[in-house]
Amino acid sequence: MVLTQKTENVRSTGDLDNRFTLVVGFHFDNQRSNSTHRLYSANGNHISIENYNNDTKVDLCLSQGCDYVFNMLLTSTVNVRTLSLNVTYGGGVGLNELLVIDALTLHYDGQTVTNQLSNPV
Repeated sequence: MVLTQKTENVRSTGDLDNRFTLVVGFHFDNQRSNSTHRLYSANGNHISIENYNNDTKVDLCLSQGCDYVFNMLLTSTVNVRTLSLNVTYGGGVGLNELLVIDALTLHYDGQTVTNQLSNPV
Protein backbone atom coordinates (compact mmCIF):
# COMPACT_ATOMS: atom_id res chain seq x y z
CA MET A 1 0.00 0.00 0.00
CA VAL A 2 1.28 3.44 -0.92
CA LEU A 3 -0.18 6.91 -0.99
CA THR A 4 0.92 8.90 -4.04
CA GLN A 5 0.69 12.62 -4.73
CA LYS A 6 0.53 14.68 -7.86
CA THR A 7 3.98 16.16 -8.36
CA GLU A 8 3.54 18.44 -11.37
CA ASN A 9 5.07 21.85 -10.64
CA VAL A 10 6.44 20.64 -7.29
CA ARG A 11 9.85 22.18 -6.62
CA SER A 12 10.01 21.71 -2.85
CA THR A 13 8.12 19.96 -0.08
CA GLY A 14 6.24 23.23 0.49
CA ASP A 15 4.50 22.65 -2.84
CA LEU A 16 3.05 19.30 -1.71
CA ASP A 17 -0.45 19.02 -0.28
CA ASN A 18 -2.46 16.48 1.71
CA ARG A 19 -4.31 14.92 -1.27
CA PHE A 20 -3.40 11.36 -2.22
CA THR A 21 -4.22 8.43 -4.43
CA LEU A 22 -4.31 5.20 -2.42
CA VAL A 23 -2.58 2.45 -4.40
CA VAL A 24 -3.06 -1.04 -2.98
CA GLY A 25 -1.66 -4.42 -3.98
CA PHE A 26 -3.82 -7.10 -2.40
CA HIS A 27 -2.78 -10.55 -1.20
CA PHE A 28 -5.22 -13.41 -1.89
CA ASP A 29 -6.53 -14.80 1.40
CA ASN A 30 -6.81 -18.52 0.69
CA GLN A 31 -7.80 -19.32 4.29
CA ARG A 32 -10.98 -17.20 4.27
CA SER A 33 -11.97 -17.51 0.60
CA ASN A 34 -14.48 -20.01 -0.74
CA SER A 35 -16.10 -20.93 -4.05
CA THR A 36 -18.37 -17.83 -4.10
CA HIS A 37 -16.31 -15.22 -2.23
CA ARG A 38 -12.66 -14.42 -2.94
CA LEU A 39 -11.05 -12.37 -0.16
CA TYR A 40 -7.94 -10.22 -0.52
CA SER A 41 -6.16 -8.31 2.23
CA ALA A 42 -3.62 -5.51 2.46
CA ASN A 43 -2.22 -3.21 5.10
CA GLY A 44 0.16 -0.32 5.38
CA ASN A 45 0.79 2.98 7.07
CA HIS A 46 1.48 6.61 6.26
CA ILE A 47 2.60 9.57 8.33
CA SER A 48 -0.05 12.21 8.97
CA ILE A 49 1.90 15.39 8.24
CA GLU A 50 0.22 18.02 6.04
CA ASN A 51 3.17 20.39 5.88
CA TYR A 52 6.57 18.73 5.52
CA ASN A 53 8.28 22.12 5.98
CA ASN A 54 7.07 22.42 9.57
CA ASP A 55 10.22 21.20 11.36
CA THR A 56 8.47 21.13 14.75
CA LYS A 57 5.74 18.78 13.45
CA VAL A 58 8.28 16.59 11.65
CA ASP A 59 10.44 16.31 14.79
CA LEU A 60 7.42 15.47 16.98
CA CYS A 61 6.25 12.94 14.42
CA LEU A 62 9.64 11.25 14.39
CA SER A 63 9.93 11.18 18.18
CA GLN A 64 6.30 10.33 19.12
CA GLY A 65 4.96 8.70 15.98
CA CYS A 66 2.19 10.04 13.78
CA ASP A 67 1.19 7.11 11.58
CA TYR A 68 -2.19 6.30 10.17
CA VAL A 69 -2.49 2.50 9.93
CA PHE A 70 -4.56 1.13 7.04
CA ASN A 71 -6.13 -2.36 7.03
CA MET A 72 -8.09 -3.27 3.92
CA LEU A 73 -10.22 -6.23 2.88
CA LEU A 74 -11.48 -6.67 -0.67
CA THR A 75 -14.30 -9.17 -1.22
CA SER A 76 -14.99 -10.25 -4.78
CA THR A 77 -17.99 -12.26 -5.95
CA VAL A 78 -19.22 -12.90 -9.47
CA ASN A 79 -20.88 -9.46 -9.79
CA VAL A 80 -19.76 -7.36 -6.83
CA ARG A 81 -16.52 -6.04 -5.35
CA THR A 82 -16.62 -4.63 -1.82
CA LEU A 83 -13.76 -2.78 -0.17
CA SER A 84 -13.59 -2.47 3.62
CA LEU A 85 -11.10 0.11 4.82
CA ASN A 86 -10.18 0.52 8.48
CA VAL A 87 -7.88 3.42 9.37
CA THR A 88 -6.55 3.96 12.87
CA TYR A 89 -4.13 6.48 14.27
CA GLY A 90 -1.19 5.23 16.29
CA GLY A 91 0.84 8.28 17.23
CA GLY A 92 1.29 11.21 19.58
CA VAL A 93 -1.63 13.28 20.79
CA GLY A 94 -2.55 16.11 18.43
CA LEU A 95 -0.13 15.04 15.70
CA ASN A 96 -2.71 13.44 13.43
CA GLU A 97 -3.50 15.74 10.53
CA LEU A 98 -5.99 15.41 7.70
CA LEU A 99 -5.17 13.18 4.72
CA VAL A 100 -7.51 13.35 1.73
CA ILE A 101 -7.75 10.24 -0.44
CA ASP A 102 -9.31 11.34 -3.71
CA ALA A 103 -8.70 8.19 -5.78
CA LEU A 104 -8.13 4.45 -5.33
CA THR A 105 -6.14 2.06 -7.48
CA LEU A 106 -6.57 -1.58 -6.50
CA HIS A 107 -4.40 -4.43 -7.80
CA TYR A 108 -5.60 -8.02 -7.31
CA ASP A 109 -5.75 -11.27 -9.28
CA GLY A 110 -3.96 -9.66 -12.22
CA GLN A 111 -6.59 -6.91 -12.40
CA THR A 112 -6.33 -3.18 -11.80
CA VAL A 113 -9.33 -1.08 -10.79
CA THR A 114 -9.13 2.71 -10.41
CA ASN A 115 -11.91 4.89 -8.99
CA GLN A 116 -12.04 8.65 -8.39
CA LEU A 117 -13.60 9.44 -5.02
CA SER A 118 -13.92 13.19 -5.48
CA ASN A 119 -13.01 15.93 -7.88
CA PRO A 120 -9.36 16.87 -7.35
CA VAL A 121 -8.85 20.48 -6.35
